[in-house]
Amino acid sequence: MDKKLLFIVNPVSGRKTIGEHMISILNLFSHEKFEVTVLVTQKPRHAVEYVKENGGDYDRIVCAGGDGTLNEVVTGLRDGRHKGVLLGYIPCGSTNDFASNFDMANTDVMDCARRAIGDNIIELDSGVLNDHSFLYTAAFGAFTDITYTTSQNFKNVLGHQAYVISALNHLADIKPIHASIDYGQDTLIEDDFLVGIISNSERVAGFSNLYKGDVDLTDGLFEVLLVKYPKTIAETSDAATSFLQRNWNSRMLYYFKTGNLRLWSDNKISWTLDGEFGGEYSVSTIRNRHNSVRFCV
Repeated sequence: MDKKLLFIVNPVSGRKTIGEHMISILNLFSHEKFEVTVLVTQKPRHAVEYVKENGGDYDRIVCAGGDGTLNEVVTGLRDGRHKGVLLGYIPCGSTNDFASNFDMANTDVMDCARRAIGDNIIELDSGVLNDHSFLYTAAFGAFTDITYTTSQNFKNVLGHQAYVISALNHLADIKPIHASIDYGQDTLIEDDFLVGIISNSERVAGFSNLYKGDVDLTDGLFEVLLVKYPKTIAETSDAATSFLQRNWNSRMLYYFKTGNLRLWSDNKISWTLDGEFGGEYSVSTIRNRHNSVRFCV
């Protein structure tokens, strides 16, 4: 009996080139004895809604799109409580941070398609912020909203450079975020922050090898990086230099690992989850879902 495969395609991701490979991809899937259903997404959260209702009907789901499309599939699987479904990925976005963990960010589309239906399976961790799923990163603060506030056409033309240009245009809007953070071990941090990144990836926001190989996607722990808000030119220089040199012992940075974290503030904090808007909360609880995603690499 043929295995059932759901192929989810975001037609506007990246430079919109996935259409050039559709016949070859479908031919590959059919040749490998998959009964294929194709969903071309028409709106935000389309993949979430479809996978939530129908994801359990398939043996494998392959999505072609960016990190946001992958997030929608993971969210749909979680919301529909569809355990055991295999997930394959053909990265077609502007940045493809998550795909870089498996050397797929700049890999040939057909090679990624072959991996997506292969038998090399890894059980990845994912995360939940309050009741919203994310696969590899939850972030707040300066520039973290650039990925979803930058227009799709701008990203399609310039790729990752579009984010840099948008970030420069927002420099005057940066303000400190005062928050308290509890991550267990009788540890409480209270400070003014420029940016915070809770992640399970070696590359975030286009920065490769961010943690110098100190990331395990299956260990039940997040890497947490908090950048203090600089109040002087010297502190600004220190924060920037420490970040670029990956010096996590800097007085301007906090770096630790944890499976659970609680953050609260007098004002609501906006979150970005896998490059998409993740809501605004005065109290945010983040927990690691250990080995919750069966991913084909």
